[in-house]
Amino acid sequence: MRSFIQGIKWTVAQQVANMATNYLSMILLAWYLSPSDFGLVALSTVLVGLFEVLNGFGIPQLIIKNQVTHRPTLGYYLVISLFLSIILALLCIFSALAYVSWYSGKNQDDLFGIIAASSVGLVFNSTNAIYNAQYHRDLDFKTPIVFALISTVLGNVLAVGYVMAKGGYWALVVRNIAPLVLLTLGFVFFSAHRPLLNVRHSFLPQERRFTFWLSGNQLINYVSRNLDYVVIGRFFDIGIVGQYSLAYRLMLFPMKFLSARVQAVLYPTLVAMKPDPAGLLSFYTKVVSNLGFAVFPLMGLASVTAPVWMPWMFDMERYDMLLPLMQWLILAGAFQAVTSPIGTLYMVHDMVRLMATYSTLSASVFLLGYGAGAWSGNIVVFAMIYVLLSVLMNFFASNYLPLSRLGYPFTAFLQQTLEPLVPAITAFGAVWLFLGATPTYHQGAVMGVAVLLYGLVYILAYFCCFRVSLRNKYSKLKGLLY
Repeated sequence: MRSFIQGIKWTVAQQVANMATNYLSMILLAWYLSPSDFGLVALSTVLVGLFEVLNGFGIPQLIIKNQVTHRPTLGYYLVISLFLSIILALLCIFSALAYVSWYSGKNQDDLFGIIAASSVGLVFNSTNAIYNAQYHRDLDFKTPIVFALISTVLGNVLAVGYVMAKGGYWALVVRNIAPLVLLTLGFVFFSAHRPLLNVRHSFLPQERRFTFWLSGNQLINYVSRNLDYVVIGRFFDIGIVGQYSLAYRLMLFPMKFLSARVQAVLYPTLVAMKPDPAGLLSFYTKVVSNLGFAVFPLMGLASVTAPVWMPWMFDMERYDMLLPLMQWLILAGAFQAVTSPIGTLYMVHDMVRLMATYSTLSASVFLLGYGAGAWSGNIVVFAMIYVLLSVLMNFFASNYLPLSRLGYPFTAFLQQTLEPLVPAITAFGAVWLFLGATPTYHQGAVMGVAVLLYGLVYILAYFCCFRVSLRNKYSKLKGLLY
């Protein structure tokens, strides 16, 4: 579908620009700030993010699913979203009083201040979600991406300027909030979509059920994926929290962010394809398999060459645990990237209650795993347990449940999605042996040779395993998208 490929093109452009901007600003901030500063903001993000998940209460997805275009109805949704976001912001601040007490001796006053300031972003984000939903409903992905790119660049510039002015960890807060504020201003003053503010409307029973179960699933899923910060913050040093947070952002965030962008394009596309169930499932599987085709080799390359490129960007004496944490978490990032879009199938086929039920079970398993990791007293062991549970619960079980109910063979899904994994592992091993036998000097040349070697081995291994050249694979991808 042409609208899908256009959305993917703009999504990729946004991803590249965001990664360049965010990584550059994060590296600059890391030289001015300490691991403890990152740890404080990471702990604040856990609580604020919990309320952020509830923000909107599934209304943006409802706009897309039901193709809502009536301006008074959209205005009512906007008013309700703003009202609920203000309530959530106040609850977030109130909850912070109890939340900070969990982290005894870890700058509780500073943590509370960061949470109180960050909660303001909830109000702006709810407005942005309503405007984004209107564009996605119309399969217009270019316009909101342009707004978002401008806001992200300006927000990061403000954050870097603030830290250079000795703003300390508040620069990280500015980095999180400023893009949201700028995006809201852009939508309000320059968007062609103008909801007609309205307070007289009511949700239909099926709409209430959809938003209730979707919000419940998002809440439970968020708790499951962020309890690691809560446990680490309680049982490990605040500097360890900061390094874990950086490792997570370095390797999990880019691929999760990419998959989230794909999901934003995929959801309205699948809504339009719902009259053809077989074609929908086939299209979905091909999209996810091609996402894996990009994710697995790139993540493998980043992991095996990390000992070379990470010292260029970080003071490894201060960030002494960053390398092993990143190399383990990268595995979770790869599998989560190809799993995140599964939520679109649940929503399109009205299985949000099933999704929420499974998320509850998954959260319980993760909590037990986090307890075992904390008991070990070793943050790397903690990360290893997280990776294992992510692969088992988030990839295998989470994909099997909806695909089996919809009649799509799970083995065929695994075969297509995991196809690049064996060549990526082969290339990883070859570069690992090369780096182990190479002197430490001339690291720039070593990095260049490692990248070329990885690419060559990956191509040869892919051809030997599947007798399919990457050129043919690319042709299949073009055929899918066009």
